[in-house]
Amino acid sequence: MKKGSFLSFINILLSFIRYLRKERFDLVLDLQGLFRTNFITFFCKSNLKYSLGTEFPGNLLVKNIIPRKHNSNRISSEYLFLAEYLKLTTDKFNPRFYITSSIIKPSVCPIDTTKEPFFVIFPFTTRRQKHWKPEFWAQLIKNLICKYKTKCIVLGRALNNEQKILEEQLISVGAFSLVNKTNLKDVPNLIKQSQFAVGVDTGLTHISLSIGNPTIAIFGSTRPYTNPVIPTTKVLWLGLECSPCGRNPICNDKFSCMTEITPSLVARHLDTLINSNAKNKIT
Repeated sequence: MKKGSFLSFINILLSFIRYLRKERFDLVLDLQGLFRTNFITFFCKSNLKYSLGTEFPGNLLVKNIIPRKHNSNRISSEYLFLAEYLKLTTDKFNPRFYITSSIIKPSVCPIDTTKEPFFVIFPFTTRRQKHWKPEFWAQLIKNLICKYKTKCIVLGRALNNEQKILEEQLISVGAFSLVNKTNLKDVPNLIKQSQFAVGVDTGLTHISLSIGNPTIAIFGSTRPYTNPVIPTTKVLWLGLECSPCGRNPICNDKFSCMTEITPSLVARHLDTLINSNAKNKIT
């Protein structure tokens, strides 16, 4: 840590706490249940404060802890449970992502999205066990470009040299790369304009689902849900005995949960998804 940075951090933290203490909130919801979010919740003034799950030492800071539901394969099941606990209306509790004019930035795209059809892929994550094989991505892209007469745009952030090599491989088979060139304000409209999306367990895949775009989600070591609720998304998860393993893989880096999901399997499910989707834009 640089000299003086710790004191700067303390000053910023105290200023933030003072800002929180000036307000009186009707309701405070901590949807992450992490120690740092419990800490923020603790300093908020409100008679009604809830944390969606928390562990020691965060549970010392929050009185009303709502347990996370782990026995449901439905997307956002824990948030649905919280909404039901708070007696909110939940009859249309579906994933949705609103795109406003303030976050539309069409200039970031290397092709004319109004004239040229394209699909998007999200191959990057922070953990190796969530990755799909590079040769699988290359094979899938070539097949989809040829089959649907469309272009491919790669979105996300290459966090290390291995991922940067993957980006170069994808470019070599005809993909356009916007890797490290966009942020979360840029991509929602791009995803919405795309014909379909394919991604691993990463934030952009979940955004695509929430927008209602035809989306194939490839899950293996993680399985946030298998029931996406809306019919525009298909979750591919093999349900192997060792999956999901989360951060503790026991397969000696075989990652069969991902390698046994082949490009042909993805293409077949994508074809079914597109053909059954009434809002499909591919002709």
